[in-house]
Amino acid sequence: MQARGVGLAHVGRRRENNEDCWLADDQLGLYAVADGMGGYRGGEVAANAALVAAAKTIRGQRDLLDRVRDGTARSKELEGLVRQAITDANAAVLALSGSRPEADRMGCTLTLLLVAGARGVMGHVGDSRLYLCREGKLHQLSRDHTLAAELAREGVIEPHEVKGHPYGHALTQAVGRQRLKPDVLRFELCPRDRALLCSDGLTAYAKDPEWLGARLAEDDLDGIPRELVGFANAAGGGDNITALVVGVDPEPSEERQQAAEELRARLSAVEEFFLCAGLSFARQALVISHCELRTHEADELVVVEGGPLEGCTLLAEGSLEVRRGERSVGRLRPGQACGARGLLGARVARAEVVARERSRTLTLTAEGMRALARARPGLGVLLLRRLAAHLCQALDPRLEADPSAPATLIP
Repeated sequence: MQARGVGLAHVGRRRENNEDCWLADDQLGLYAVADGMGGYRGGEVAANAALVAAAKTIRGQRDLLDRVRDGTARSKELEGLVRQAITDANAAVLALSGSRPEADRMGCTLTLLLVAGARGVMGHVGDSRLYLCREGKLHQLSRDHTLAAELAREGVIEPHEVKGHPYGHALTQAVGRQRLKPDVLRFELCPRDRALLCSDGLTAYAKDPEWLGARLAEDDLDGIPRELVGFANAAGGGDNITALVVGVDPEPSEERQQAAEELRARLSAVEEFFLCAGLSFARQALVISHCELRTHEADELVVVEGGPLEGCTLLAEGSLEVRRGERSVGRLRPGQACGARGLLGARVARAEVVARERSRTLTLTAEGMRALARARPGLGVLLLRRLAAHLCQALDPRLEADPSAPATLIP
């Protein structure tokens, strides 16, 4: 798939200087927005320096991007590249800040999207945002790094209290600070997806997700940034406004079209996965990024009875049969999973699972679950609660049938 970005920045109606910067490099697959802060034009300098440094880091790894696109490198390697790009951007801004006394503590937000084939990776610091529009539905992939948003995530205040909160614009993360922990999210792209990277000069007014999704789904990609900037100015234009829209165009080859259909099937299966059902797209993508995608040929053993249970395996495509000895005890359809006990740690499989046709699975291991919980503690707690509920549901029917029988789960 080929991505194309179109952007527009405007000073707004109440500011004299535009401290927003944006970057769109279709050949590199890099798209970014930075919103500067610091006064004395320091914010503008910081935003520009961050984009230049990030682009330099990613441009130096063109070989990796090419290998991810042709399938000879894992897309997970892009996460490390994006983290390094933000780290280098932070170092560049810190160096400039130290050399300019009048621009002490200058900094910026930085939200970037790196596209390599059907893979996208977000890197994010601050309160600029990245949205994904898929089939007209809007998904916010970035989290605002403001004190008010952090308080809401911790349950100290209600989500609706973030708007208008005294600390609603107090950044907890920004490029140009000594301690930086960017959000990095890897996700898969579908043909005709649209992404929006924007500064808070737009999101302060574009609060209706249905309206924004409808605008991003319009056919005229080149006209969307103009429409969004015009809307924000008409609504008040209280800050600099930047809108960068990225469109993902499908490739005409039959092979690519088939790959896109397989991707849609996998994403549909994830939505039914007991750990992911009802979660936001961003949270689902985060779970998927900690899973291992595996392909199994017909009659291949996916889980060996008596062998190690590596983790919870979700069927994304195809058909799996669960057997004990020579007896079939069930089949899995896409969206169903087996081996949930494996998320608790090392276990022995009490059944075997075999592919009845060429199938693809996503496996979340115990270590993957721990890494996910470390990265997002709140999400980790939610997943553990869902896991406990799932195991209890599997346990109850067995106890009702024979209260003295040992609890067993398949596999």
